[in-house]
Parts: sequence; C-alpha cells; structure tokens
Amino acid sequence: MGTTGPIASEHAGLLSVTDVTPFSDLDKECFIELREVLKRHAALQRFGIALLHTHFPIYEGEVLVEECDEQNRTLTLKPVRHSTLKQETLLQTNWRLDTEDSIQKCQAYCVMTSDGHGGPDHRTI
Repeated sequence: MGTTGPIASEHAGLLSVTDVTPFSDLDKECFIELREVLKRHAALQRFGIALLHTHFPIYEGEVLVEECDEQNRTLTLKPVRHSTLKQETLLQTNWRLDTEDSIQKCQAYCVMTSDGHGGPDHRTI
C-alpha cells in the first residue's frame, strides 16, 4: 500500500515470522488443554489456533482482509484501509488473546457477500 506511520494496535508487538518459535512437542500439552476448553464450549468446529506472527507492518487504519478465489483455489491476505470497507460485509476471522483488548479487536477479516465469501471477482468494498 505504500503507507507509513504507526503500527496498528491489533498488530503491535508481533514477532516476525523468522523470529517466532515454531510448534514443538513442548506445545502439545497446551494444545490439548485448549482443545478441551473449546470442546467444553461446543466451539471445536468454530475456532482453532494460529501462530501469531507478522511478515510486514500493518499500519494504523489498516486491517488484514482475506480474498478468496475459489476457481483458482487461492486465498490472499492483504492490508486494506478499514475506511474503504463496508462493515456489514466483514466477517471477523482472527483474534489475538495476548492483550487486554484483544477480544474486541479483530486482527483479520474475510469479505462476505450474499453468495458467500468474497473474492477478486465479487468483492464489495
């Protein structure tokens, strides 16, 4: 996008993908416990786990948006100015749980249409 400025609070403090510790046997017990919590809340088919990381800065006023191209079987995640998006078309897809306000602030969205999820050929912004 060519934007510069302060990093969006939703993305502040994330490590670069080259600096995060990958999944290891040490994480298995944590995953088992998380699975049990999701199971207890009947949310196993709704939520999962993601490795928190960043590849490039996401600036204040930007959000990550998924675009799906079903025909070519590709999913693209890219920063978009939040002000250009129609709120009613956004489905929250990623949250951080490591900050106090993380549950209220979504980290990534998928653009939705009346036909399902959006893509380059039917994205509505």
